[in-house]
Amino acid sequence: MLSPSKLFAASAFALAVFAAPVSGFAQSKGGSSPDAAKALHQAEVDNMTVEDTSDNLLWFRTQPLSHDPFVNKSNKSTAKNVNKQMVHFEHTDTGGLIWNSLTVTGLFSDAAEATINPSYSGAKTGSIEGYMTYRGDIPMSTFGLPRIYFPGVLGTLLEVGGDLNWKNDPYQSRRKFLLVGPIFYLDLPGSVTFAIHGAQEWNRNGITNADVHYHATWNTELSWTEYLNDDMTWRWE
Repeated sequence: MLSPSKLFAASAFALAVFAAPVSGFAQSKGGSSPDAAKALHQAEVDNMTVEDTSDNLLWFRTQPLSHDPFVNKSNKSTAKNVNKQMVHFEHTDTGGLIWNSLTVTGLFSDAAEATINPSYSGAKTGSIEGYMTYRGDIPMSTFGLPRIYFPGVLGTLLEVGGDLNWKNDPYQSRRKFLLVGPIFYLDLPGSVTFAIHGAQEWNRNGITNADVHYHATWNTELSWTEYLNDDMTWRWE
């Protein structure tokens, strides 16, 4: 279990990540599809008629000043600068029985962060990590149920999904994360959603060579997307 101070630090980091432009950093993120939120805002609220949308995004970038835990210089007190090449794919769609949001990100480090393979020690190949996040929002009409109404809420849907990650550094993270619960599309400026999930996580501790099964817990996700111009070339998340 994380200590309160570590949990606070992780929360602050997550908030900083979500406050960055989507073109800056989109590693593994929860929340709903921005297209889904925008479609719902434009829908007829009474009968929840939502237009069909589909969007794909692919980007590549270099991040030269990455830092990872315990990847330090020889004096052990200064973190190494790890150069990472990032490839990211994102897909969203709405209008069907399930509104899908999928992100997949691959990160390739230089030799400053070595892999667990001894043959790469101090050599030219660094660690590789991958992240996948999926969220599926299911309208109540899919179950033949009426729209659940709350003041200030455009719509309430059932959200299912999960996260996966894999990394071949000494810690060998193998996170598997499943969730299910309601997501609320809020009647606020921009596209704002709030979700409450029941969640279950499994992971791996490469140092002790043990699989870890965490207790089931609650998970909440808040997402805000603002389109900065009419043609949606830019958006803020």
